[in-house]
Amino acid sequence: MSLNPRLALGVLALGLAALPALALPEVPLQLPANPLSQDHPGNAVWQEFLKANPGSRILDWDRFHPAPHRALLQGVKLPGGDLVDVRDLENRLRSRLADHRELLPTGELELLYGGLHDRLWVARFRETWAGLPVFGSEVEFRVSPQGALLMLGSDAGLLDAVRGDIRGEDALLDAVRNQVSDLHPGSHIDSHGLIWLPAWQDNRWIHRAALEVEVQPLDHEHNWRAWYSTEDGELLWCYDQVRHVTLNGQVNVLAQPVSQNDSEILMPARHLALDVSGQSVFTDSLGQFTAEVQGAGPWFISGEFLGRWANVNRSDGSDAFFVWETADAQNLVMGSEAHIAERDAYVHTNIVHDFIKGLDPGFTGQDAPMGVNVNIGQTCNAFYNPGGNTINFFSAGGGCPNTAQVAGVLYHEYGHGINHRQYQQAGASQGMINGAMHEGLADVNAVFIQDVNFVSPGWSLRAVENSRHYPENITGEVHADGEIIGGAMWDLRQAIGLEPAQHLYHFARWGAPDDVDTGRAFFEYFVEVLLADDDNGDLGDQTPHWQEIDESFNAHGIGSVLTWSMSSFVLHQPPLQIPPDVELQMEASGDLPAFLADADVFLNFRQAGGEWQQLPMLSDGGDVWSVQLPGFEETPWVEVYASLVNGDQSELFSPVGGAEGAWHFAVSSQPLPLLDFESDDAGLSDAQGLWQHGTPLSGPFNAFSGENVWA
Repeated sequence: MSLNPRLALGVLALGLAALPALALPEVPLQLPANPLSQDHPGNAVWQEFLKANPGSRILDWDRFHPAPHRALLQGVKLPGGDLVDVRDLENRLRSRLADHRELLPTGELELLYGGLHDRLWVARFRETWAGLPVFGSEVEFRVSPQGALLMLGSDAGLLDAVRGDIRGEDALLDAVRNQVSDLHPGSHIDSHGLIWLPAWQDNRWIHRAALEVEVQPLDHEHNWRAWYSTEDGELLWCYDQVRHVTLNGQVNVLAQPVSQNDSEILMPARHLALDVSGQSVFTDSLGQFTAEVQGAGPWFISGEFLGRWANVNRSDGSDAFFVWETADAQNLVMGSEAHIAERDAYVHTNIVHDFIKGLDPGFTGQDAPMGVNVNIGQTCNAFYNPGGNTINFFSAGGGCPNTAQVAGVLYHEYGHGINHRQYQQAGASQGMINGAMHEGLADVNAVFIQDVNFVSPGWSLRAVENSRHYPENITGEVHADGEIIGGAMWDLRQAIGLEPAQHLYHFARWGAPDDVDTGRAFFEYFVEVLLADDDNGDLGDQTPHWQEIDESFNAHGIGSVLTWSMSSFVLHQPPLQIPPDVELQMEASGDLPAFLADADVFLNFRQAGGEWQQLPMLSDGGDVWSVQLPGFEETPWVEVYASLVNGDQSELFSPVGGAEGAWHFAVSSQPLPLLDFESDDAGLSDAQGLWQHGTPLSGPFNAFSGENVWA
């Protein structure tokens, strides 16, 4: 996880006594403006580095930090050959940091996480001060097994002014517990210790010592993570970790095995815990088991919907329990004695667990029984709660099905658990924060299991085959916004096939791409997908699916075009008419990030429907490009537009649309016949009545000159 401190933590004046009785307040993060300054203090150092390492590129850098947020590297090797283990990785990276402090200025660093996943080493360090971690102040590295440094990124180096008492943890924790216990009796409160929390105040960064706590009320409908100032008990930041799904219902739902209307079939009771005549055993993925027993039988075998990876509980009654007396233990069926919601929930929870473990045995975040609560006395919803690592499903009613019977919804909710636990395993203690990422990747989890383009068959909740585009389709509603990242991943599945897309979807998460800014979170995930796709430790030759990844994400505005499209680029409008054989100076200007300054700029032109021609435009050394158009013979019009092309051959046009929106000007020695809409119709009124010249019956409220129009 990387929280760019430019996305500052807002300060809300709520002391301990001000908490409302029903819930902790959601305290949001405040976002200051973030233009990239051309005179950034780190630019000179990094420009020298880029010259020394051709092919390396800075992807993201803001005005606050002394080093880039994300940079892809080429030709940068850690000394020592192939990496051996995490200790070897850490030692080499620390040595590199010590030798190049001017590139990555930081304070003391602790290793949060290091691990080899598929073909990529992931390393994440966190800055500390006075023995406490600095929230969001992390340094990221991605390294090939051969020791090639492929990516680095830093959110560190901002620590300046600090406030708070780092000795007041116990007293503050007691105060928080007392207050929360008064408001929510029986709540479980865990302390995660003290941390330096950044805040943007008075146009500078202040880091405040804060106590991080997790609050789990008895109703399990909330799981708050909150930070309190050690200075005055002020609540600095709080959010609810419970993730809900809103079901837009119609009675046409998923059931066993795909939709609610399917016939019930026998499916393996995977990973089920059994008591076989006093011996505890588990079934395998086919529902088979082996047990050592005495005597000739029959034997008593018992079990419930409890196993290695799932623990199903009915909220409306007793859990089903089965006892068989059998001589051969074959064809044991957990059938209609149990509610259908219990049966479906157990089967599909194990299917999704085996899916993710099949992709990555190294992911252990869900290797414990997931709490699966069914038949909750509400309707039309389901949710994941990280506090107890539970997925929760509501009863049928209100035009909605029993949500435990909709396989795609269960895969979605379990997907939230994967997001949360994988990020924690990767060193992001809060799990995944961004709501749109959470929802979008949970949708991807569901559709990649079922290989369908929407969530889910029989009940169309959300489509991943869509044209939703960042930023214009951002609504602030996380499920809708998540369709953007879901759409990009579905397009990628269509482009490269299901299995490669499944692989990239999962392994990209080991980089813990995340941010409270949704665009940046999506872009970080895009970068991690590219890195997960690399197969030789050399980004200079791109990756096996580089083009398909970029095109899929660009189709939704969150690939390389995201940085590119934020740039300002304008071709200045030519005069309406020029004389024949007169050269015309054309200029374009832009406000581009420093790392795009080497882009190629062209002027495209043609005469009266002829062939398009192209001239390179020359830079003045800044952000202005110009070219001299040759003189033309008399012609009704000349069309012109400018194109700016970056290293990935992504184009930016001015006017927007390129050839379709090109500027026009006439080449003539005679004055253009311009009409003023007033004196007469100049014979232009249409005899059939399609175009008429006259005074409109009503007009705009603004005052314009003249009275007549063509309409």
